[in-house]
Amino acid sequence: MISAARADGSLDPAERDAIAAQLDQADLEPQARELVLREFARPAAVEAIAREIADPVLAAQIYAACVLAVGEISAAERAWLDRFAALTGLSDTARRAIEERLAAG
Repeated sequence: MISAARADGSLDPAERDAIAAQLDQADLEPQARELVLREFARPAAVEAIAREIADPVLAAQIYAACVLAVGEISAAERAWLDRFAALTGLSDTARRAIEERLAAG
């Protein structure tokens, strides 16, 4: 989420709040939450993230979380999402369905 939100070169307060909300909903243990928060300072490259994902369901969940974190998608963030989808094998159909479902609320 952090890497996607930072793809345009910045992490605005709305993106930061959306990421924090996702972390709260995930009910992470304190140690895991701290690990994620450290990513604010040094987000991982999309390739490094994608290498860790072998499960298509997990890829879809991460894609959805990134879309939520990003909010209004800039061109750079769209490029990040496109690259993530390509590297994880997430189809265009799945991506559209995720984004449409999230836009509908």
